[in-house]
Amino acid sequence: MKKWVAVFIACFVVQFLFVGTYKAQENNWIQGISVEGQKGDYVVQGKITGNDPVYYTVEDGHQEIISQQKLSIVNGGFQLKIKLKEEQLPMNGALIIYFSKGDKETYPVVLEKFS
Repeated sequence: MKKWVAVFIACFVVQFLFVGTYKAQENNWIQGISVEGQKGDYVVQGKITGNDPVYYTVEDGHQEIISQQKLSIVNGGFQLKIKLKEEQLPMNGALIIYFSKGDKETYPVVLEKFS
């Protein structure tokens, strides 16, 4: 169990090393995800397969900054512009967007790391 926790933490920390442009690993329903931007101004793009609605939430690990919103998908792709106020940004840690298909699957992507 301790090894699993250590591996999970190590993987989570490695994600935080990406700032500016981040390309996430792909899975079977969300692909080609890229993030550009910093300091609360981000553009997230990617492709979605299937017909299920997809939602997103933005949080810093402690607080939900953007509550669940339905993602607008056009021809299987999306471009999402996120604009946050400076006071909404964490002082430490990371800002993460979570994509989800209902309660079934969740896919996290780091928007930016703060220190």
